[in-house]
Amino acid sequence: MNDGILSKYAKEMRAPGSFWRDRTLICLAVVLSYASVWPNRFLFDDILLIRNNAFFRTPAGLLKIFFHRNGDGGGWSGGFYRPVPMAAHFFIYWFSYQLRALLDTPLTLGFHALNIALQALNGCLLLAFGVRAGFNRYAALAAALLWAVHPLHTEAVAYMSSTPELMWSTFCLLGLITLLPKEAPVDGVVDQADAFTPRKIKLSLVLFTLALLSKESAVVFPALATATLFFISKDRLRLSTYAKTKPLWILSFLYILVIAAFILRFSLIGTLDPAVERLYQTHAAVRVWTALATLPTYARLIVWPESLYFRRAFPVFASPWNAPSLLGLFMVCAALLQMAWGRGKRGLALTFGLLWFAAAQSPNTGIVTPIDALISEHWMYMPTMGLFLGIAESFSGILRGRRKAGVLLVAAMTSALCVATFRQNMVWRNIDTLYKNIKRNHGSLIIINGDEAVYLMAQRQFVQARALLQSSIAALPDSLAPDKAGMYQTLGLTWIHVIPKDRWEFTEGTVREALPKATPAHIAKAVADLENSIRLAPRGSIWSHKFLAVIYDYQGDKKKAAAERAIAKQLKTEDQ
Repeated sequence: MNDGILSKYAKEMRAPGSFWRDRTLICLAVVLSYASVWPNRFLFDDILLIRNNAFFRTPAGLLKIFFHRNGDGGGWSGGFYRPVPMAAHFFIYWFSYQLRALLDTPLTLGFHALNIALQALNGCLLLAFGVRAGFNRYAALAAALLWAVHPLHTEAVAYMSSTPELMWSTFCLLGLITLLPKEAPVDGVVDQADAFTPRKIKLSLVLFTLALLSKESAVVFPALATATLFFISKDRLRLSTYAKTKPLWILSFLYILVIAAFILRFSLIGTLDPAVERLYQTHAAVRVWTALATLPTYARLIVWPESLYFRRAFPVFASPWNAPSLLGLFMVCAALLQMAWGRGKRGLALTFGLLWFAAAQSPNTGIVTPIDALISEHWMYMPTMGLFLGIAESFSGILRGRRKAGVLLVAAMTSALCVATFRQNMVWRNIDTLYKNIKRNHGSLIIINGDEAVYLMAQRQFVQARALLQSSIAALPDSLAPDKAGMYQTLGLTWIHVIPKDRWEFTEGTVREALPKATPAHIAKAVADLENSIRLAPRGSIWSHKFLAVIYDYQGDKKKAAAERAIAKQLKTEDQ
């Protein structure tokens, strides 16, 4: 590319018309691809973290958000410290609640709007980052457009409680843009004097902090900043070049020290054998082989996003002598060889993309500390940003002089991905559509069976719900006692044909309404299952005690009813 073309390219990047045209195109593509998400209901964590969050129901709850973990408001003793997205949810909840009262709109409306807006914003920020970092504008636009509508990110956008994933990415992108020069590169050269200055570092620390308060994964921001500096710097192979990122690394290290005491040890979703779980948690090598094995799956989902589903079942690999781990090892070696071959010059854009991917994905590998799922689609949200930029820039060189062919190719890929995302949104419509999608793809159903049973009860299919719960209880190991207890509680309610309120919640009122139609034999079975629930999880059985109190009241046993209510009250007090 000669100097004349470079000068023309630099002018085009600064043209106001192209600025707004490119961003309008990204926003329009996001709005169209997610147009099918609006009817989707609250699911799983949405119910716990949003719908049933007591902190959202009073103005005083806004302050509580900053002194509690995100699960505390919904009665979950676990969770994470993510006050920034929770504060956003607080205001969206109040806005949606008022709008619902005025126009009878669903409570989910505001949360869907928030996630779609963040997705469009992140697509625009990715474009802005690419342009400021010195990527070809058309390559950056193609990368941002394809990334914004890729169906792999549907889980992060359609799942309303995934706002932290979107939000920490927003703050990280803003932080990286802050570190770069304000003006687009001239003749393809980034102004080094206006990049990563002490003032810019200080501003990025503020955005970095907001990212950390959105999600723990933001701890990788210094690594992303280092990858960016590697890409734009002339002295990228000198270690001293990266000394200016020291404040970012210090904050990251301090954050890790602070949260180290609060890291939870998770049970693996879909790994029901306690011995296998113990093997994964206690042997770092096992986590390495398993992390390597996930790479071919992620690569396939990026290139060909078919069969996307929630609750992916993935095996633990105890040795490297298996096809997925060996293929993953080959991919890592190929990436390292490319970096060594390039030596910071040849294939620089691709090297940047690979470094970005490795940095952003590092918290999700489970190598340093075990994770609660071996593979998850929403974890690809941030890693694919830099990877798409690097790949698009590499292809722009191949398509040089074939601009029309490049435009047609990107348009065709964008259209196909938009349609795929539009269809994938409908998988998240309700618990039944999600359940069937997981079942069709042979995902992990054991935990989700309880939610599907509640859906069936809302449809008055009590026999089917009971059979599903009984099979799940038989399959669940004792190590998952809380989940088993929850299923016993729901199983007890199937005997007396309790219909969940608003298609989801069981209350003392719903149990009281169902009892007059239940037979004495079925009531006895309900009592037995509720007692099993209490036996398996004594401290997490508040509602089982409440339901038993209602049943004993109906039977005229006031003494037992009072005792059950007293226990429930005591457990609630202890939990607070």
